[in-house]
Amino acid sequence: MSIETIIQKTCTAFSLSKEEMKSRKRTTRYVVCRGFIAYFLKKHTNLSLSKIGIQISRDHANVLHLLRLIETYKKMDVSWYDLFNSLEDEFCIREKTIVCPTCGHTTHDAAS
Repeated sequence: MSIETIIQKTCTAFSLSKEEMKSRKRTTRYVVCRGFIAYFLKKHTNLSLSKIGIQISRDHANVLHLLRLIETYKKMDVSWYDLFNSLEDEFCIREKTIVCPTCGHTTHDAAS
């Protein structure tokens, strides 16, 4: 899953442009959108928190805060739960997990 695909699909789900998502606005829709992007980039890429921060125009500390916020929202705020799961399913469907028969480690490749 590419970085741009994750950002574009998540922004589209929130009816935001990439530029709007990167803005300084702190209303719930913007914050949750950035949080979802941070979560999905952390889960589906090998980017560090600093590099994720660059993608959403925030620093690594803010990314860490967003990741914690999304974990809380996933448990408590049902209004975002369906959207989160819908995006997560879409990103996971596009990946396939390969398990090494020798060592048991897993890798993710784009599904064909």
